[in-house]
Amino acid sequence: MEAPRLVNINYSACHMDGQALQKSGAQHFLFEPLKVAIDVAVAQGRNGEQIADQILRLLDRHRLTVYSRPDQIALLNTNGRILIAILEDPGITQRALAQYIGISENHVNVSVKQLLKNNLITKTKVKGRNTYSFNYETGLHHPDISRMLDTLLPYIKRLAQG
Repeated sequence: MEAPRLVNINYSACHMDGQALQKSGAQHFLFEPLKVAIDVAVAQGRNGEQIADQILRLLDRHRLTVYSRPDQIALLNTNGRILIAILEDPGITQRALAQYIGISENHVNVSVKQLLKNNLITKTKVKGRNTYSFNYETGLHHPDISRMLDTLLPYIKRLAQG
């Protein structure tokens, strides 16, 4: 059996309840990468905390949870984290945002309303479900975003050139 591809996987696209997995006989898409990560960590003699850190980083890479080590400071407030999650997955629901970021659905709702009010995101109904997307027309002109882009883009261009 070919290993599942793990490209562009996000919370709303990959969430499947355990009963559906059992009935289908399928293996959760993260089973193999988690197994490999654990096997490699054990072979490298890593301790339990290092293995847990590696697993949490894998889950973060696949946008199933947001993870940063306790000794790292957060650079973004909740609105910024929600904005990034919407950029990563425009189809994400408020419930999935709450689970992904680790805050209440009510807190997500308040932040989404603020982002909508400030024209940083737009809301569209698709098949009876709200979807959110970044509003490039106004969002790129937000002072925080434009300063970050002005600062990072020259560096990124230099990296890309070689």
